[in-house]
Amino acid sequence: AGYNLAEAIRKLKADAEIVVLTADDGFHYSKPALSTGLLNEQQAGDLVSEKPLDMANRLNMRIVTHCQVERIDKQEKVIHTNLGQQPYGQLVLATGAKPIRLPIPGAGAADMLSVNDLQDYRNYRAALNGKQKVMLIGNGLIGCEFANDLAATGHQVDLVGLTGWPMDRLLPETIGRKLQTSLQDLGVNWYLEKTVVRIEYVNGQGPSEGYQVTLSDGQQLQADVLVSAVGLQARKDLAEAAGIDCGIGIQVNDQLATSVEHVYALGDCIEVNGQLMPYISPIYWGIQALAKTLTGSASKVSYPLMTVMVKTPVCPLSLLPPPVSITGDWQVEASETGMVGRFLDEQGKLKGFVLQGDKVDQRATLVDQVKKGG
Repeated sequence: AGYNLAEAIRKLKADAEIVVLTADDGFHYSKPALSTGLLNEQQAGDLVSEKPLDMANRLNMRIVTHCQVERIDKQEKVIHTNLGQQPYGQLVLATGAKPIRLPIPGAGAADMLSVNDLQDYRNYRAALNGKQKVMLIGNGLIGCEFANDLAATGHQVDLVGLTGWPMDRLLPETIGRKLQTSLQDLGVNWYLEKTVVRIEYVNGQGPSEGYQVTLSDGQQLQADVLVSAVGLQARKDLAEAAGIDCGIGIQVNDQLATSVEHVYALGDCIEVNGQLMPYISPIYWGIQALAKTLTGSASKVSYPLMTVMVKTPVCPLSLLPPPVSITGDWQVEASETGMVGRFLDEQGKLKGFVLQGDKVDQRATLVDQVKKGG
């Protein structure tokens, strides 16, 4: 979000002073590629599209890497960091989201990985080296994408999920079961409606011997690598400490402005009308408006209907989630080659959909139907 915004600003204003502060090493990469890197035989370095110095030179901006922002002085318009102070005219918080950490007891629980950025992916690839048995915790979208990637590359995958079917927040049960069966045929073992209650080292010998995982029903499983995919939460601590209004995320208006003058927010960290705005599409549309606003032409974000392509090749899925505020029911039509799930509100109007198999080709048609009111 931050890098792409900087690029958009530079296109609009050649002499704008742009400074990017990043806590990591600053390499530019595609985050969605993290969950498909194994099947594509990509190491962390293969995902990098541009190095920070190259990007800084190309866009005539400053990138400060390994920079930890400690606090924002909104009166003086100064950012205090571990490397010193940085004044600002306009500030954009693109702090993203962080993995939810489950408070699981046991000596081995601290070794659980989450894959949310490039360094996480480096650690993940190193942990998988020479290892076969992987336990995934979380049966949502990210857990299913990683399960597909791992199983398709020959790993033995045990997936533990709290709810009754995969991606239950996004899929009707019939299509969720189809995803479950498809991944099971690929080699994924499912442990649904269960939680992990303890993680210990096998024989108490440390990570080299693997992990013994106890489930809520008493079952015990063994794994070589543990990966948590139970979800993300917006990084809002910095904003809250600065007195910026936050709820589940950093609250912004239709110009992505926060409650503090000259401070904006973009990406996975923001809350719009009580909802988080994950995925790539909202970032793209936010950038189009925010770049104009920051260069002198105040613009409102206009979000189109944004579909999500789920990266589970064994069971192709495209979906438009219905608004969380709308009540209704799913209707599913199935054929030998795919399924169509339509979410109808109480008036029978189409408000969302899921397409599976070869039915993903109907995405544009159903988007038009939602636009026209079903």
